[in-house]
Amino acid sequence: MTIKNKVLITVSVIITVIIAILSTIGYNEAYKNFKIAVDHKLKSKVLEEATGIDNFITDKKHLIESLAETLGSVNYDEETHLKFMKKTKEIMGIYGVFSGFSDKSYFDTQGWIPPNDEWDP
Repeated sequence: MTIKNKVLITVSVIITVIIAILSTIGYNEAYKNFKIAVDHKLKSKVLEEATGIDNFITDKKHLIESLAETLGSVNYDEETHLKFMKKTKEIMGIYGVFSGFSDKSYFDTQGWIPPNDEWDP
């Protein structure tokens, strides 16, 4: 084996080792940057969805508070209460709304009637 061949083999090995080291470093950096980008995107999406859920619940809460305030200020009769409750149910897009009172009266947009002897709101 000539000196030229030995130098070429030595240089080839050194270059191969350098390429392997640089490739490993590059891969690790790319992986880390990719992971950070994915984490950031996921956190952003979760925050966006959480905000949407919070807004949804807040809107429903305000409607229920408004209904309670309205029902407290109108005549205390089933027809009037059911009218407001049905409108709120429609606006909220929910299954039903009900009200139970200390005098044991109960109004339900679904038509459920509580048992007379057992009902205690």
